Amino acid sequence: MNLIQKLALDVGPILRALTRSRAGAVLIALQCAITLAIITNAIFIIQDRLSKMARPSGVDVDNVFSMNAIPFAPHFDSKASIEADLRALRALPGVVDAAVINAIPLLESGASSVYAARPDSKANEFIGAARYESDAHALNTLGLKLIAGRDFREDEIRGREINSQWENPVVILSKAYADKLFPPDGGSAGTAVGKTLYDGNQTPIPIVGIVERAQAPWIGWGQLEYSAFFSNYRLSFARYIVRAAPGERDRLMAEVEKVLTSSSSGRLIVSIKSQTEIEARTYGEYRAMAVILLSVIVLIVIITGLGIVGLASFNVNARKKQIGTRRALGAQRSDIVRYFLVESWLITTAGALVGCGLSFALSYWMVNTFDLPPLDWRYIPVGVVFLWVLGQLAVLVPARRASLLAPALATRSV
Repeated sequence: MNLIQKLALDVGPILRALTRSRAGAVLIALQCAITLAIITNAIFIIQDRLSKMARPSGVDVDNVFSMNAIPFAPHFDSKASIEADLRALRALPGVVDAAVINAIPLLESGASSVYAARPDSKANEFIGAARYESDAHALNTLGLKLIAGRDFREDEIRGREINSQWENPVVILSKAYADKLFPPDGGSAGTAVGKTLYDGNQTPIPIVGIVERAQAPWIGWGQLEYSAFFSNYRLSFARYIVRAAPGERDRLMAEVEKVLTSSSSGRLIVSIKSQTEIEARTYGEYRAMAVILLSVIVLIVIITGLGIVGLASFNVNARKKQIGTRRALGAQRSDIVRYFLVESWLITTAGALVGCGLSFALSYWMVNTFDLPPLDWRYIPVGVVFLWVLGQLAVLVPARRASLLAPALATRSV
């Protein structure tokens, strides 16, 4: 008799035994269903968060740091101060470049607006993008890769107050945003170069370049990859960005703060942070969620495993006479172990069938409640296999203990 035939012969007695004590089996099956629903959705969410954390921002993360310059003196000459600060920063040994900008990728603070490819565009044709207001050194300082067109020229840079109008700006777009507004012809990345961008006031803004990637400041924004760099920078609130040579960042962060603080008494230098620190803080919620969900997975797997062990142990104690009779009739120890393994497999399979539907129901609820992406169906079979393995491992010790019962002792048990 082969293994398949032995397994088939075991199914009938197992099902009859389970129908006589349904409560325990039903509870464990339901526990398995809930476990499958939770772990598949939790693992999917963890994977989704980790994949988002792994997205490149476009910035030279290891070498860039930034700080805010906030003027407080009356009649403070912001333009002259910014120019002096940037000259001082660029002259420091170990500094690759420095620039002024209103925000940086993944800062969780910045500005956005909507733009269109034509002046007569309808409202639904305007598409949002992060608005970076910067100078001719911003791309190099951030480490962004220019893939088409050119960088800003110094004669194109203008300083402006926050609420003042643009002054002859030109713009550099991220590739994703450029491709959205101006679909590429034949895969060319530079389709948008030389064309014109229009804001809500129908201001024409020439497009002079395309960068490969530049993320917006907000990780939860649907247009994360849509960014536009303008050649007008803000005067009343300056954010300085500095790109250090490899290995020089930490030393320069301390030195820059001292240099800028001592160079002027009319403004404060605050919030000096590395891009590494900024991105770690921004993704902190994702990281915490992944840790919490992983803890929940471990806890529920332990509880489910203990539940399967408890049911198997109960069944072993309740069926000593049956086990002893089978052993006396010639059943091998492997036959007893196989019996309980098959029983556990049937219970976990029943739970898995219910759990498949429960997994999609839970995913549907989370999609509508928390705006999460829908569950990828491929996680379901992986979860089912995991549940089977868990059930087999959990029942192995009680099954082995049952196989060690002596036939004579077992047949005397009541």
